[in-house]
Amino acid sequence: GDVGNGFLFDLGQIYLLKFYTDILGLPAIMAGSVFLFSKIFDAFSDISVGTWIDSRRNFGKRGKFRPFMLYGLLPLGLMTMVSFSNPDFTVTGKLVFAYVTYMLFGLTYSIVNIPYGSIAASMTQEPIERTSLAAFRQCGSNAALLITTVAFMPIVTSFADQATGYKAAVGTFAIMGMLITYYCYAHIHERIIVERPKEAKSSLGKSFKALLKNPKSDVTVLLITFFLTVIFDLTVAIEVGLVIACVLFMRRVMETTEISVIKDEIDPNAETDITTNEEHLIIPKGVEVYEINGPYFFGIATK
Repeated sequence: GDVGNGFLFDLGQIYLLKFYTDILGLPAIMAGSVFLFSKIFDAFSDISVGTWIDSRRNFGKRGKFRPFMLYGLLPLGLMTMVSFSNPDFTVTGKLVFAYVTYMLFGLTYSIVNIPYGSIAASMTQEPIERTSLAAFRQCGSNAALLITTVAFMPIVTSFADQATGYKAAVGTFAIMGMLITYYCYAHIHERIIVERPKEAKSSLGKSFKALLKNPKSDVTVLLITFFLTVIFDLTVAIEVGLVIACVLFMRRVMETTEISVIKDEIDPNAETDITTNEEHLIIPKGVEVYEINGPYFFGIATK
């Protein structure tokens, strides 16, 4: 599945910017703005698609996730090819065309890829099997990236007209991606289908409100990760976000942990409503007892 998805997705990530500047004739700053604002649109469309899928209750024979892979596949393939079209518009018209087509490409990709990424939980509940599926997915994604990186441009340059070469290369990879993804759809089965409880209703508005209700530190990590994803890539964003999250976690542990020193005696009846007959424990001279209330974690050390 990741091979097919990669054949469709990697084209836009690797070659579309070059196509915008070399073939579509857009200035570099305009072409870059298409990716910037489209990624912001993708952030909200991903949440919207995920909420839509998660809120489904009536499942047919194809299951909960597989129908999205099937019915979203053809629009995704078409939008991949349309994104690499060169209409006879003005520069402004071409810029609008690039915005619309790339956003629709991202939306159709989310409709196919988000259910595909979630389907492992419906295939098995065994942790080892899920780990194996994740490993195979990573191998497929890397294989698709390798093939598109190596084989795409030779197809383009084999034509005298590069615009025609782009159409041929994109058409080849789009058709291959659709066929491979359909093969994946046809040979996977949802054995475990978990329905949301009726009282657990989810909506798009609630999902966005929940983001805003998080602590400011969590929102900060979210925004930093989001903008790093837009400016650089997801790998850099995850690495930086993970480091910041770890630092914030240690800070919270420090704030919620109280350390006190007991030098004289320990009262067993202190801080409890239950009276005991135990005697006070006398602490010998030269001995200090530290009482820690809260999480015991190495990050709370200050010296």
